[in-house]
Amino acid sequence: MTRRISIPAAVFVLLFSWSPYAHAVCTNGFDYDTFTTCTSDTTTTAPPPPTSTPGNGGIFTCSAPGATSIASSAAIGGTFVPVFDAAVALNTATLTYKECTLKVLAVQDRLARNAVYVDNQFKLISEGRNGNPYWVVNYEREERKVDDQSVVDTYRSPVYSTINPAFKNDVERTVLRNYQLTTRAPQNAFVCPYQGDLKAATTNPTQNFDFGYLFALASNPGACDGVFAYYQAEAIRDTNRAAAKNEWVTRLNWGNGIYDSRNANGDVIVPGIFLNAIGQQTVTSGFRQLENVDDIGQMVGSFLSGLGSKLLSGPSSIASVQQYLGQAVQQQQGSLVNSVVGTGLTNLYQILTWEQQYNDAQQDMAATLNTAITQLRSAETKCYQLIEQNVCSSASTATSGGRTCTAESGGATLTITASTTFSNAVIVDANIKDLATALAQRITVSNENLTTINTLITNIQSTDATTRNTALQQLEAIAQSSVLHTQANVTRAQDELTLLKDTFDDTSSGIVSTAIHRWAGDDTSGGTGTIDWSGSMSSDAGWCNVNSQPTLDNWTTKWSD
Repeated sequence: MTRRISIPAAVFVLLFSWSPYAHAVCTNGFDYDTFTTCTSDTTTTAPPPPTSTPGNGGIFTCSAPGATSIASSAAIGGTFVPVFDAAVALNTATLTYKECTLKVLAVQDRLARNAVYVDNQFKLISEGRNGNPYWVVNYEREERKVDDQSVVDTYRSPVYSTINPAFKNDVERTVLRNYQLTTRAPQNAFVCPYQGDLKAATTNPTQNFDFGYLFALASNPGACDGVFAYYQAEAIRDTNRAAAKNEWVTRLNWGNGIYDSRNANGDVIVPGIFLNAIGQQTVTSGFRQLENVDDIGQMVGSFLSGLGSKLLSGPSSIASVQQYLGQAVQQQQGSLVNSVVGTGLTNLYQILTWEQQYNDAQQDMAATLNTAITQLRSAETKCYQLIEQNVCSSASTATSGGRTCTAESGGATLTITASTTFSNAVIVDANIKDLATALAQRITVSNENLTTINTLITNIQSTDATTRNTALQQLEAIAQSSVLHTQANVTRAQDELTLLKDTFDDTSSGIVSTAIHRWAGDDTSGGTGTIDWSGSMSSDAGWCNVNSQPTLDNWTTKWSD
């Protein structure tokens, strides 16, 4: 009878779907080269992880591991649906993940982006007019600025160029001085600069009288008399001032109090009414979003939604409003970070569950192999003890050459040499070494995966932004690849475990049970102790059949040599 044991091909197809890369001297506590137990793992090189290939769309899609985790925990049952429907569970999980995780994340992302937008828009509208706000900060001061610019433009224009040279400079100077007087120091209008006898001067108007001058003065007083020229110049100035201020006020009315955006030539690029609309949208954005909240995860931060209250409370300066908006941005970004971290942890915990289940299955398979070896070794030791009891007339004694006893038959001195030859043969024929090597490498990689996942779980919750963001990027890369094990790998490993246990542990057809029955001389038809040992160490059939006298005689002969 042959000693070769046939292992189901499926075991090898499953276990060797990933070929080993490194030879392990001590594999799962057993050295398969020397067939002895060991305690130190001397694996030289760990196999590389599975090749990273494009997988799903990452943790921010409906195919994320987190969606599957909801499916795996979905309880579908009851009166009308008595069985677990995987398709329904997966669809339900996808919708749940989308609504309860991705939708919340999307809302928080929108709110964070909106807060940044509001902050940026307020800065632009409060600083965009050459560092000044687009609205009127001080009406009197800004009106005077328009007034001043109008006087300067009138003075520089050609309108005064035709004034008679005899008094042109005096008229222009007086016009400017008078403007300055009325706008900067109106009380000085009553101060007469004449230092002589003003009364005598005003009572002698006929001195140097000339009819020609009088006729010219009558025909065009503004051109021939400095006083009249001054009044006319002043009228032109004031007309332009009024027109400039009217335009300024009109444009502010068009823009509801907001300046137009103009280019270097003074052309309107963006009307004030547009800027006003943007400003209104900006400062009311948070409240409008809060007002429209109707689902989970849509709550707006107190700073962003309370911007209107901040403005109504009478802020001390524009800078204080900008500082407030900076806090709003931080608050919304913090909410976004919490949502992203929560999404990441949902996926990481599922990935961890899969990897741990995969690891447990591999460990259980390794334990199954070790248990099989232990059972074979234990059965072999008991066999030698039974044989010794049946071939020795008395208990054996220890000598320098080993243990000896007197033979029950013939009285010869027997040298008892127990070995692990038969159990080793079963181990070799069952290819346990190759299976254990593959499992050891799988366990090594899985342990490294578990370390990586737990590190990511810690880092993703870090208060350090760089550490957290790096962990999120690594998680996203992992989720989009096939680096770690998924539910499919877990299912496959559990199927392998079931098959391996059946192969080795089944009490009727398992490798261990079959070997022990064969050692005891049992035949394949169900007969017990029907096979005698041939006396050859290369055949294990019946070697432990202590109820067979031929078997006992062969051991007596073997130990007598």
